[in-house]
Amino acid sequence: MFDDVQSAQGVSTGLVCVGGLAYSRSAVLPEAIKRTLTQHPQIIVRTVEGPIETLLASLHGGEVDVIICAYPDRTLLEGIKVEPIALDPMGFFVSRDHPLAGKNHLPAKAMLDFPFILPPAGSMTRKLLEDFFLKTGGTLPRGRAETSSYSVVRNLLLGSNHIAFRSMREFASEYPDEKIVPINLDFTPPHRTICLLQRSGTSLTAAVRDFLDVVRHVAEPNSQAVLHQALAPEPPVA
Repeated sequence: MFDDVQSAQGVSTGLVCVGGLAYSRSAVLPEAIKRTLTQHPQIIVRTVEGPIETLLASLHGGEVDVIICAYPDRTLLEGIKVEPIALDPMGFFVSRDHPLAGKNHLPAKAMLDFPFILPPAGSMTRKLLEDFFLKTGGTLPRGRAETSSYSVVRNLLLGSNHIAFRSMREFASEYPDEKIVPINLDFTPPHRTICLLQRSGTSLTAAVRDFLDVVRHVAEPNSQAVLHQALAPEPPVA
């Protein structure tokens, strides 16, 4: 109640609880939290991790203020406001010792000879990966490891012949060291739509509003016009 009273006076204070999936934990949240704590010293940011269904239950229950994630299955979005904030280009990653590393203009079928670290079954990233391979050749990638954890993926890639389908932003810090590298392909991999999910009709505290403004800035879409044009086939659900 104290935070709500302070927010009515325009003071950013109190707790912001944000649910984060794989992309946000590595590409958005660390920088957004740093900027928020610098610009608004009275705000506390708490992150919650878990599968999208668990995070949505927490959002409906008021335990989470916002979720940052790839555009989820629309059947999960009843009572949820969706705000697209960025287009996230995807890529296929391997260790620098992988047989495909260093080769240029590879076709999609060249990757099918190697095991994949698959996104979790039922996730939108898994669906995006499988839809892509079904459209390009009709054969799904094989793999016995399923995870969305950056650290698990990174350590599985190192010293193995596995391939990972991840956001291009997730391994950006690896490029100077080149322990993990993107595969050079003869096509452009698909992209994901990154969104903010909030409960419909919710009145946000000043702290949450200020945090979301920082997140939008960190996400840095090329332009709102380009973003909304790209999203025209699947408009946000209110």
